Amino acid sequence: MENYFDIIGTGTAVIDDLLILPDFPTQNTKVEVLQRKKQVGGSVPMALKTLTSLDLKTAFMGKIGNDEDSSFIKKQLRESGINVTNLVEERGAKSPYSQVWININNGSRTIAVDSGKAPVLKERNLDFTCLAECKIFHIDSNEHDVTKKLINLYKTKGAKISIDTGRFKEKTLELLNMVDIIIMPLSFAMDWIGKYNFVGLISQVGAKYPNKLVIITDGEMGSICSCQGNIYRQKSFKVNCVDSTGVGGVYAGGILYGVTKNWEIPKTLEFAAAISALHCSKIGYDEMPGLAEVEAFLAN
Repeated sequence: MENYFDIIGTGTAVIDDLLILPDFPTQNTKVEVLQRKKQVGGSVPMALKTLTSLDLKTAFMGKIGNDEDSSFIKKQLRESGINVTNLVEERGAKSPYSQVWININNGSRTIAVDSGKAPVLKERNLDFTCLAECKIFHIDSNEHDVTKKLINLYKTKGAKISIDTGRFKEKTLELLNMVDIIIMPLSFAMDWIGKYNFVGLISQVGAKYPNKLVIITDGEMGSICSCQGNIYRQKSFKVNCVDSTGVGGVYAGGILYGVTKNWEIPKTLEFAAAISALHCSKIGYDEMPGLAEVEAFLAN
């Protein structure tokens, strides 16, 4: 593995089998598939794909199975430009699989997930004495035990730690105490804090972590952020949304890009909103938005 990366991420990689439909069928009916794409998803891989498209050096560590889907995951991550030296294969295991139904009319999606017995990264799978350094170490909340040790290691290496929380799990709160950047969906914040409005939620979470960059996202509603006692609001950009699959990971990638560039918070939030909007205007992840495309979008 190379010695230094802009971003190193760890988490779950999943197969996303995208079926683009003219409309969602009702029960006991049939609908013709307009288009089908098989791609790699997961919040951390999507963030790393985004950052790689923005010309940053990235690496992914995690565990996959050794079935056909797992081979596809490794191949596509590598072809995306992500270093996969610390991607561990487990004999006899299968990687998670999602079938995603996408309504071409509005980009809404319905997802069926087969988590199966997803392989879990263990301490014994990594040589902690020779892991590369990075500016930011980015995690999800799935591989809890090894993640804690990796956080402590990367803190000693001077890296900032960021988390994309995903859905609410009680044990994720332990990780929040250890990180510098928290990105959570509205559903996580409500399950944790209660059913408050945007400002009420961010005020309470920000009070718990006054020295952290905390962001709550809500799709079309945009995002709201707290840092050092200040609150920032960013509306979403209106685009013709045809596929919102993976947009949370893309948004996180946009935030981390701004952090690596030492941008002010409003500029970072605007950039993340723009790259997310561009992602939603395309089907699949074949061509992630690049820097020139985002800048042109913002200029217009």
